Amino acid sequence: MNRRFAGKVAIVTGAATGIGKATALLLAAEGANLMLTTSRNKEGLDTTVAAVRSRGSHAVGRLADASVQGDVADTTAETLEVFGRLDVLVANAAYFQTPAPAAHLEEAEWDRTLEVGLKGVFLAAKFGIPAMLATSGKGAIVNVSSINSTFHAPGLPAYSAAKGGVDALTRQLALEYGPRNIRVNAVNPGLIAVETVTAFLDSSPDEAKVAAECYPLDRLGHPDEVAQVIAFLASEDASFVTGVTLPVDGGLSIQSAAALLRPGLRRGWREGSVELVRHRSDAENAGGGVLQ
Repeated sequence: MNRRFAGKVAIVTGAATGIGKATALLLAAEGANLMLTTSRNKEGLDTTVAAVRSRGSHAVGRLADASVQGDVADTTAETLEVFGRLDVLVANAAYFQTPAPAAHLEEAEWDRTLEVGLKGVFLAAKFGIPAMLATSGKGAIVNVSSINSTFHAPGLPAYSAAKGGVDALTRQLALEYGPRNIRVNAVNPGLIAVETVTAFLDSSPDEAKVAAECYPLDRLGHPDEVAQVIAFLASEDASFVTGVTLPVDGGLSIQSAAALLRPGLRRGWREGSVELVRHRSDAENAGGGVLQ
């Protein structure tokens, strides 16, 4: 295992489950000491902290709301008090709104989604960047966005708005703090098999099949796979990378509408190029032209 983060200190928000937990475990395995937060899931956070410590790294867990300035300020202050420095910040905390179109979305759901998912990223940077500059003289921030920032699904207006804001804020911070040697990037995951997603799909095999077929890799992603990209962006391996919003989506975002919506084309795509060519030829012979 690489030790890219030996001697370094990282804050990971939303670390009780899913991508945050996977990222914490990977950073710990590569030598980082960690400040880990969650707003409510203390049991899950305790499990993550114990797993980090079992890997030989020091970890502190805090109940802290990513959208509350006082909580974020206190988390950063405790990080410096315990570890004496800050090198890496992974802003992963998010709130997934109750699905509803805009005209039927409760204002409270809109507010909470934007407060955690966008304001939380701003607050993490607001306090994390000065801590990095004061102690390490440089740093790396990785914001966990979503493919929903640019590819939208009905019923998610607040979530899409929050993640679109995260992408824009990532570029803004990269521009402003690049001259101070702070790199800021984002990952944009597709559908990832975190605990809640896995539980739902395990109970709905048909939904699971359709979900997997949407991806050129013919499967969902795993939290560990997103963590690997986060660790790369946070490491010196990405020393000349900043302002990037990087899809980690199994190819979901490279497709045309036809690839997603035409069952025959999708079936041919999976069965091999001969079948795919036959579907294309049939469409062109019928006067449909090249499939878009």
